[in-house]
Amino acid sequence: MEADAIAARKPGQAMMLDSMFDVLGIIIANNIEPETQTQALGVAALAIILTKGRAAPGIIKAEASIARAELAAEKEIISSGDFLRIENASTRINKPITVVGSRASGKAKAYSDWDYVIENLNSKEWSKIKNSIPGARSTIDNTPRNIDIFKKLDLSRPYLTIYPR
Repeated sequence: MEADAIAARKPGQAMMLDSMFDVLGIIIANNIEPETQTQALGVAALAIILTKGRAAPGIIKAEASIARAELAAEKEIISSGDFLRIENASTRINKPITVVGSRASGKAKAYSDWDYVIENLNSKEWSKIKNSIPGARSTIDNTPRNIDIFKKLDLSRPYLTIYPR
């Protein structure tokens, strides 16, 4: 019966924890901060084993997201933190967000603006992300919003598309 309930579960629907191992797996995954990739893989494996595989999809998604952010940072296009902020915004509106301009070409200076292409962006979606993406207005240091949104992507110029998780 319990296996049928888990199999019939819809994405995003809560799942019942059926043992202390599920709880232990969640505690380990959420509270241990590994310092190396090897340690991170060990923590992920332990969480997957303790949750009988149920933690695997979330861990795989998180690892893929971190790997893409690190690749963007290695290429000195944008920092991994900025990548993750844009990915979170993209996930919030369920649309890809493309970075263009000097940020995408790797020629940006500290105070360069942020240029994005977000196709078919409506005002409701914009209100969900406008304060969280890089370039957003800062009330702490009183800087204005430094973002330009374009409707179409020019494929002849550098760009970095970040997809929802």
